[in-house]
Amino acid sequence: MLNKLFLKLNFGEKLRKNLFVILLVSFGGAIIYGLPYFRYDYYDAYLEAYKLNNTQMGVFGSIFGVFGMVSYLFGGYVADRISVRKLLVYSLLGTGLGGFVHLLPLSFYSLVALYAFWGFSSLFAFWPACVKAVRMLSDSDGQGKAFGIFEGGRGVAAALAASVAVILFKVGVKTLGVYVGMRYIIVFYSVLTIASGVLVHFNMKDEIINSGEKISIADIKNVIKLPAVWIIAIVTFCNYVFTLSLYYFVPYATSLLGMTVTSAAILAAVKRY
Repeated sequence: MLNKLFLKLNFGEKLRKNLFVILLVSFGGAIIYGLPYFRYDYYDAYLEAYKLNNTQMGVFGSIFGVFGMVSYLFGGYVADRISVRKLLVYSLLGTGLGGFVHLLPLSFYSLVALYAFWGFSSLFAFWPACVKAVRMLSDSDGQGKAFGIFEGGRGVAAALAASVAVILFKVGVKTLGVYVGMRYIIVFYSVLTIASGVLVHFNMKDEIINSGEKISIADIKNVIKLPAVWIIAIVTFCNYVFTLSLYYFVPYATSLLGMTVTSAAILAAVKRY
């Protein structure tokens, strides 16, 4: 049945063979960002639970972004020289373990250090490794289908995880209060992230690493001169600005529209669908 469907969809042999692994990578690509970003879906609850203010919340986003930006400069280079499987596994395990560190009674500066670590663990070589993994696991003439499955899988995984997180938060708040609700969410995303790393470790094969071509300053200058590179950069920048702006609808909904924290979190989960 599945083979007939794959043939009808014109899936190549390599894509059919590695579909499960691509879905695992897709799941990891969604769930790894649950920990660094869940605070946006529970903005007011996060402020209350950890005795923070809006400025301090902004610092978390800034430090995460700065470390991520610096990491991206070298992530692609590293992904070409280190096993993609190892990069994915270490990134997922490291980010998940960071979630358990979050359960400790951390000060503001300790939380800043944690978000800096997440900026490195979830962005450094993880995203370049995801892209390379999908490319490696699919046929040369089926890249579009493979990346469509990857992105679609990420969307579904993120939406389902956010929905479960809302339920856990509601249970925690009803039993022992907002702080416990936050801890339930952290444990949930931490366990999923670590489990994702374990699944990738046991289901994905190591690829053969080669040193690759040497990159010179002249090569970088030639790339920078390409108009297409700047167009793609501008489109990506605008996309990220819009996407990140949606996260602030939650505090808008609670502060100005009068929604409860749980209702706003449900709204944040629904928008993922």
